[in-house]
Amino acid sequence: MIAYLDRGVRNGKLSENARDAALSRLAVTSDLGEFTGCHLVIEAVAERLEAKAAIFGTLDKVLAPEAKFASNTSFLPITELAA
Repeated sequence: MIAYLDRGVRNGKLSENARDAALSRLAVTSDLGEFTGCHLVIEAVAERLEAKAAIFGTLDKVLAPEAKFASNTSFLPITELAA
């Protein structure tokens, strides 16, 4: 993410202030308990159904019912993740 935003700054498509503001709104963690209070979660774990399903199952217990999940999957059926 940092490299992507830095490239935007180098190419003149993004100011340094905008890059810094965007980065200040992002959080990265491996402790799923820290997701309490999040409204949107985008997972990007390995393309293994079991791994993604385990994370979604844990997040389902931690997040509020109105929270949104997104998956960075390229070939796994999203309906199987939501099951």
